[in-house]
Amino acid sequence: MLGRAVTRSSLRFGYSARKTLLESSGSVGVLFNGQAPSRSFQPRAVYRFNVSKACEAVEVELAEKEPTTETIKKEIPKERRELLESLFLKSGASDFDTSITCEHLQQTLVDIVEGQHDSVTQQIIEKIVSTADIDHNGVISWQEFVQWFEPLPDHNLSLKALFDYWSMNSELKSPKVIFNNVWSALKTKYGEEQLIFPSEILCLGGAPGSGKGTNTPFICREREIIAKPIVMSSILRSPAMQKIKAEGGLVGDYEVLKTLLEELLLPVYSKGAVVDGFPRTAIQVEFLRMLADQMTYLQHKYSKTPLASKFQRPAFRMIVLYVNETESVRRQLARGRQAVQHNEKVKKTGTGTLHEVRETDVSVKAARKRYKVFSEQALEALQSLKKEFPYHVIDASGTIEEVEKEIIMELAYQSSLELAFDTYEAIRDIPTSNNISSSARQQLVERLDSYEQHQTKLFHDVIQLIKDVFIPVFRRHALAGAARVVIPASHPAHQMISTEDAVGMIIDVLADRDFSVFAVEQKDYGSMFDVRFRTRGLQHKQQQIST
Repeated sequence: MLGRAVTRSSLRFGYSARKTLLESSGSVGVLFNGQAPSRSFQPRAVYRFNVSKACEAVEVELAEKEPTTETIKKEIPKERRELLESLFLKSGASDFDTSITCEHLQQTLVDIVEGQHDSVTQQIIEKIVSTADIDHNGVISWQEFVQWFEPLPDHNLSLKALFDYWSMNSELKSPKVIFNNVWSALKTKYGEEQLIFPSEILCLGGAPGSGKGTNTPFICREREIIAKPIVMSSILRSPAMQKIKAEGGLVGDYEVLKTLLEELLLPVYSKGAVVDGFPRTAIQVEFLRMLADQMTYLQHKYSKTPLASKFQRPAFRMIVLYVNETESVRRQLARGRQAVQHNEKVKKTGTGTLHEVRETDVSVKAARKRYKVFSEQALEALQSLKKEFPYHVIDASGTIEEVEKEIIMELAYQSSLELAFDTYEAIRDIPTSNNISSSARQQLVERLDSYEQHQTKLFHDVIQLIKDVFIPVFRRHALAGAARVVIPASHPAHQMISTEDAVGMIIDVLADRDFSVFAVEQKDYGSMFDVRFRTRGLQHKQQQIST
């Protein structure tokens, strides 16, 4: 015979307790891997198991020693008992001899945490309520309700607090709960007005062998970020994380997020930050979305206050340095060979520092596995955000110079991504220089042909004026590359060039000849044209003579 008791101390562990339902001959029992029975608490139920070797069936005999409502009340301090009684009645019970259906309690929790459209939250709530239903009969009695709240202190007794507790300590994680807890902790520690995050956050992911160490400085330069990258793997090795591990704790999503956000709040990152290795999981992706939402909220809240300049529109970019699997494996193994050769030299000469040689540096299988982890974690996480934030994939398979050019092109200024919405809408109808210049040459040709066809006399008079007046001035200023042509009011052509058509012809003819008219002024004493043109300068001429 084997006996095991369900006790209050075993219930404390919630999900860590392994719930085994044993059904035999119509009777149902529950087995918990918990602690030894508490001396101060009458066991709720004792289960005895009789194992038959022939069929390995399990028979469960239930010997109940049910504590009464009055017994439970006597064991609980008065203040806590009164809080729990109020909460029990508010949760759906009519008195202490009735029960609350699991279905009703689940719906109540869903409404409290606004989880109607969140399947993960609903799964967590189902787990939480099933933990309370010790005898698995579909209802929660007063005794079960009291035991359900045991993990919570007296000052924090509520269904919302219970949900937060189990969400933080279960195998099912709620990104919303974790983020809200971290955000609340930051507000308490620093104050909301000090939650000033970087004006731009670049989330960087790089395939193994993509050259993050070489290429990250180019990325920072293009976005004018002066702070060193925040490397998540370094954060996980930080003294704070090591302390948690040393004390027997686990470095979970809460600790990682809190540490990252506290790092981002440092003034050194105010003008921008590169975060290397985040997000990597679906939960971390949600964290990023929630951070963007909170930053947007703060921007709106403080937009018309003296703090407006500190709370800017959140700007996130997802950046992937990409190489394919074959190139990644080749580069990882090449690095390994170089490290091995370097270490041999250090051992022979006794000078220098040994380089780390990882398994991925010497094993094709390990190198491919590392690439697979990148592809399935970091790459997928960043890709899932490309509908919400600017997403850049940079081909890192070329030379250093080629990759640098790729980075420059990918991260060029884009007003539609960086300006506030209202600002961009106000100026979007003004064409960019690229839009204007892209078809400028074709339009120039069309105008010149039109002058010859429809305004022949005026066009030929303008050409003659350019030959007689402009070209001699250009020749005198050939080494300078710029000249001002003045046509006095007494000149016979002055009246002609005072018309808009003639001025347009002069600009177009000179443009066709590779001169750039950048200013035209009409004065009482005459007309002035400021013109630039290409020149190689006197120094180049002297070099030609010397050779």
